[in-house]
Amino acid sequence: MKHFNAHTKTRQVGLYRLLILDGHKSHLNQDFKNYCLKNKILTLCMPSHSSHILQPLDVVCFSPLKRKYSQRVKDLARRCVFYINKEGVLPAFKDAFFNVFTEANCRKAFEASAMFLSTRRWCWIALKYGCVPRQNPSS
Repeated sequence: MKHFNAHTKTRQVGLYRLLILDGHKSHLNQDFKNYCLKNKILTLCMPSHSSHILQPLDVVCFSPLKRKYSQRVKDLARRCVFYINKEGVLPAFKDAFFNVFTEANCRKAFEASAMFLSTRRWCWIALKYGCVPRQNPSS
C-alpha cells in the first residue's frame, strides 16, 4: 500500500487515486482502510475468479512475458551462464519485456476483454507500463 502511495502520489489527477485489488482478505482490515482514507485512495475489489476478464494484461502480456524471460534464462544456461546476478537479470528481462509489451499486444488484451481504450483512464497498471498510447481520455 505504501509502495502504491509513494509511486502514484505525484501523478495524481483529481482528489483521489484508484487502487484495484484482488479481493484478498489481507486488504480487509481497519489499518488498511484508515490508510486509504487518510491518503485519498479509493479501493475497488475485484470479484473472485474474474481476473481473466478484469486483468486483460495477465493473459495477453504477463503470461508470454514469463515464458519469454524463462527462455532468455535457458539461453544463458546453454551458454554456460548458471548464475544470474542483478546486472544479468535486467538485460534478459528488458529484452523479454519489450518483445511482449507492445502497443499491439496491449490493445489486443483490452479488446479481447471488452475493456476499450476509454476505460484505460482508471487502469493505472496499463498506464504504468506505458503499453497503451496516451490520448485524450474522452476519445
